[in-house]
Amino acid sequence: MHQTYYENNTVAHLPTLEPPPGLQHGESFILLFMFYEVQNESIGTWRVLSRLVSLYERLTGKQKHRHVGISLGIRKNNKQILVLPYDLSCWNSRLSGISYISSHNKDMQSQANWISASDALYVDIHVTIFDQILQNFKLNSDAFVWNRLPRKGIKYPTLGTIIRDHVLYMLHYCRKPVDLQQIDIELEQINNEAQCAQYVLLLLIHLLRTNQIPNATSGHMNSIYSLVYRKTSLHPDTLWHALLATKLFKVVDAQCSVLTLQQFTHSASNYGAIGTLTDIKMDNPFDARVPLNEILVYECKYTHQFTA
Repeated sequence: MHQTYYENNTVAHLPTLEPPPGLQHGESFILLFMFYEVQNESIGTWRVLSRLVSLYERLTGKQKHRHVGISLGIRKNNKQILVLPYDLSCWNSRLSGISYISSHNKDMQSQANWISASDALYVDIHVTIFDQILQNFKLNSDAFVWNRLPRKGIKYPTLGTIIRDHVLYMLHYCRKPVDLQQIDIELEQINNEAQCAQYVLLLLIHLLRTNQIPNATSGHMNSIYSLVYRKTSLHPDTLWHALLATKLFKVVDAQCSVLTLQQFTHSASNYGAIGTLTDIKMDNPFDARVPLNEILVYECKYTHQFTA
């Protein structure tokens, strides 16, 4: 008999702790699921498979959500967001890890294959989760074993694997009810091989299991858990619509002021460029070797300042 998580498991609660001294009235730590599109796309003549994938995404309306990654920051009154300059994600042809994000240089917008943020969802989180997520990118490959959070070093699936998983889902798994034992098996697979949407899903399930998402019901949990059965064929656009439908996550408004921190800031007046969500780009998504800047993380948590 298939059973839901809430029916048979006890949800863990984190202890109530005081926020860090740097968190001011009306502010909270947030987890962002950042979705990206490719602007001015240019694909080589002989890259037939890449052209077919791009055509499929355009024809099905998925082009605005070609990639999804995890980012962390602080919000103030839903009108201002401060974001650490990190995209924690998987990307084709590299291992999972940290890539650098920053604000657009307007002079570069004519360049080909511009990876630009298009949409984002966020949820308030406790500083403990904020720290644990970052901690996993300072640990070795065993990080997942003790906290079940996304880690660095996960390999990206081949296109053949993605196509196979899509066919299997259409033929069988789309009708499969949630089975927790099978879900745990699939999560172990994600820990070894994943694309970007699966990577985010790993974190989402951890948040649900530890009661980190307010107002989540068994129905919400089952709808998100069922995405696991799509395996490597889970598209970021599918994840976007699934999360949007739950109404558990808030959408970053197009008019929201977004401040992307810079590496090695020297003063609060030089934190970074202020813009909107779509001003954020990924500098080089193929490089996931960006180290965490501990000083920058400290400044974000304790000495950050928002604009007036």
